[in-house]
Amino acid sequence: MSRRSARNGTGSGSSAGAGNPASALAGQRPAWLINGTMLQLLASAGAGRAQPWHWRLLDRRDGRELASWQRAPSLLALGQCVPRAAWPELSRWLHMPGTVRPDQGPLPWTLPAATLRAALRERARWLRQSLALPLPESESESESESDSESGAYRLPLCDEPPMLRQCGHDLAGRPLWLTAAAGRAWQAMRAAAAADGLALLPVSAYRSIDYQAGLVARKQARGLSTETILRYSALPGHSEHHLGTVIDLHAGNGPALEESFQKSDAFPWLQQHAGRFGFVLSYGRDNPWGIGYEPWHWRFLPAGAQL
Repeated sequence: MSRRSARNGTGSGSSAGAGNPASALAGQRPAWLINGTMLQLLASAGAGRAQPWHWRLLDRRDGRELASWQRAPSLLALGQCVPRAAWPELSRWLHMPGTVRPDQGPLPWTLPAATLRAALRERARWLRQSLALPLPESESESESESDSESGAYRLPLCDEPPMLRQCGHDLAGRPLWLTAAAGRAWQAMRAAAAADGLALLPVSAYRSIDYQAGLVARKQARGLSTETILRYSALPGHSEHHLGTVIDLHAGNGPALEESFQKSDAFPWLQQHAGRFGFVLSYGRDNPWGIGYEPWHWRFLPAGAQL
C-alpha cells in the first residue's frame, strides 16, 4: 500500500460549498463562512454596493444546502428545512442586530468564540466515539499533549474559528476558506513566489471537524487500521486544518500531497521565504507529533504564536 493511499481519502479539500474554476482574488466579491455548532452560514456580497448579500444556510455535517435567500426570511419559513435541534442557533442568527459591512463581513452574526469552541469540542468527541477512535484522556482548555487509549496521542486540540473568508479556490475548484489574517498572508506569499517565477497552488485549507470525520470514515471503509490512519490523518478536533490557517500546497506538476513536493523548486523557496509571511512547516521529519513528513503542509502563525 502506498503512503498516498494511506494518507488520502476520496477528497482532501474544503468542507463547505462547491466552487468555480480557480480565479484570482482581485475583484472577487467578499464571501464569508460563518461557523455555528450545527449549521454554517455562507454570505456572499452582491454585485454592487446597493445589491443585497446572498445567504446560504448549510448543514455543517455534510455541507448540504438547507436554504438560500437574499432578504432575510421568517424563522418559521426556515424552520421547515432546519433540524429542530438547530432552531435556537438559527433564531440567534436571524435576530442578530447590526448591519453587514462589505469591507469587514457579517461580523455581528458570528457566535462567541468560547461558545463555539465548547460546542464543537463536544461534537468532536462524539464523532470520535461514533468512529470508535481513541479518545484523548485529557481535553483541557490548553493545547498540551494528551495520551490516548492506544498510546501517546500528541496532536493538540485545534478549534474552528467563528468566521472564515473565501480566498479564491483550490485545485479542485472548491472555495478556499481561511481566516482573514491568514488569507492576506497567503495572497502576499503567493504573489511573491509568482514574482520569482514559481507557482504555489492550494490543494486544501480549512476543513471542519465533520469533514475530517468523513475522511477517517472513508479510510476505515477501505480497511485501514486505526494506527495507519492516525499516522497520516488527525483525529477529528485535532487537525490543524480546522484552524483556517493552514494550506496544503502544490507546485503545479507531479502528484499532490506527496513527499516529492520537496524536490520541486517551490519547496526550497518556501524554506527560505515562507517565514517572512508568517508561514511555518508543521510536520517536518521526525516531528514531535508523530505525524508523517508533510513538506506541502504550511501553517500561518501570527507573531508570537507557537506550534
